[in-house]
Amino acid sequence: MTGIRGYVLNNPLGPIKGEPWWPKASKSVLRHATRMTISSFASRIPRTLAAKVSVQEEKEYRDDSLPTSSPFSFRFAPTAEYLNWRYNLSLAFVRYRLFRIFVRGRSADYVILNDSPNQILLSQCDGEDASALACGILMSILEVGRDDPTPRTVFLVCSNPHMARIFRGFGFWRQRGGDYPFAFRTRPPGLDLASGTSNWLINFDWGDNGLRQPFLDRTDGKGKSSTE
Repeated sequence: MTGIRGYVLNNPLGPIKGEPWWPKASKSVLRHATRMTISSFASRIPRTLAAKVSVQEEKEYRDDSLPTSSPFSFRFAPTAEYLNWRYNLSLAFVRYRLFRIFVRGRSADYVILNDSPNQILLSQCDGEDASALACGILMSILEVGRDDPTPRTVFLVCSNPHMARIFRGFGFWRQRGGDYPFAFRTRPPGLDLASGTSNWLINFDWGDNGLRQPFLDRTDGKGKSSTE
């Protein structure tokens, strides 16, 4: 399937093995010039959305925090029981954080973030309104990175143009290259693949995509492997 893109905030611009010294030096300058602490992006949330959307961190998954309707033609909508198994909030090797999104005081959406020392990853989310969900995602990222002393990278994938527009306005950059790899082994029942992915809600950390080293229980607290 095409149209699914990766988006990065505070691109790490890391060196590529074997490249000459001058691209490495240029990337170092760009890192210092373009990367900012996450709290510095707070003013970029659209005021019309910020006025009606709020977030609250939760310590457990509950059925009443899951959306009861959806604007998306395709999404991952697991039960609270499944979320507690796959994105458990008490794991030692990965720190998942759950945020409930309120729209005009009503609980409608949720966001799960993978909070690691060097990066915040949007793992899973679901909601009843695409724009409000995108705003809630950004507010949740701001909460996680509120006290960061230095810039931290944030990564997510998106195929919905309305959400992508909000992410890019906040400061996310679309990754270079083509579409993010996504395929079905078998066609989901009732899903019209010919209509494309523009009305889908896709998240990177499905399956085990987000479970990658270094893990928290094997690092020195700075994101480096304890075996290095």
